[in-house]
Amino acid sequence: MKKSLKIEVTADVVCPWCYLGWRRLKKALEMKPVEAEIVWKAYQLNPGMPAAGADYKEYMAKKFPPERMRQAQARLKELGSEEGVAFNFENITRAPNTGPAHRLIHWAAQEGKLDAVVEGVMKAYFTDGKFIGDEKTLADIGATAGMDRAAILKKFSEGVDIDTIKAEDTASKDSGISGVPFYRIGDEITVEGSQPAEDLVQEIAAAVK
Repeated sequence: MKKSLKIEVTADVVCPWCYLGWRRLKKALEMKPVEAEIVWKAYQLNPGMPAAGADYKEYMAKKFPPERMRQAQARLKELGSEEGVAFNFENITRAPNTGPAHRLIHWAAQEGKLDAVVEGVMKAYFTDGKFIGDEKTLADIGATAGMDRAAILKKFSEGVDIDTIKAEDTASKDSGISGVPFYRIGDEITVEGSQPAEDLVQEIAAAVK
């Protein structure tokens, strides 16, 4: 009989390391079969980003020196190819406020569609270069995962769970998390950063002993 395990994943959808981390976690769970309940915890790297977003190249240039950015993106492309993730940074034109995306993921989790929507949102951004701050784009992603598109748009228009995501983001930061992805495996084990699947397997094994 498989042992049950709760795994909290604190992450942001514009964090490429979080995309890698998501794939690596899923790989680890295939390598170490357990009945895992994955809980997504919202974390916003830039909660003050305007709803309309910002020019991606200009925004990133203010955060990182150009050469460091080129090296980091080249490395991420290599690592992404190992995990089946296509990082097409050149396709991204606008950096979004990720609040709406976290709200969609929150609703997806309630419907048992967490993985499909997390994958859909991050693929839309990192591979297809879509602006995931747009509610219609997010509704399309949800619909592709089997959610009701009209219901999603209605929730967006009514402001459902805006405060929920803000509170979750604040709680994550107040708990001391300063970088993502961050995992809480079971009751006692925490893992920082996008660790290889093999390392996560060891932590998962320790948690279910």
